[in-house]
Amino acid sequence: MTLKEFRTAFALAKDTNIDLSINNAFDGYGLRDFQPITTTIESVAALIRWQAMYIGHPKDSGPTFDEQELDSIRQIGRHKFIIVG
Repeated sequence: MTLKEFRTAFALAKDTNIDLSINNAFDGYGLRDFQPITTTIESVAALIRWQAMYIGHPKDSGPTFDEQELDSIRQIGRHKFIIVG
C-alpha cells in the first residue's frame, strides 16, 4: 500500500456517512508471519475505522483517531496490503 492509498483509505474512514464493514482477511495482520494480502481501499478504510477510531466527546466535532495506531497500520500496510480496484 502506498502513502497515497493510505491517505485515500483514511479519508474514507473519517467519513462516517460511508458504511464500511470490516472483514476477517486482516485477522493477525500485525503478526510477523502474516502473509501479504490483496485488498481494496474500502477494506483498509474499514480496518482503520475499526482499529484506530475513537468516538469523540459530545462537544467534539466528531470521531478522533489514535495516531500511533494509524502509523502502525500505515507501516504494516506498506508491506502486507496490496491494493486493487
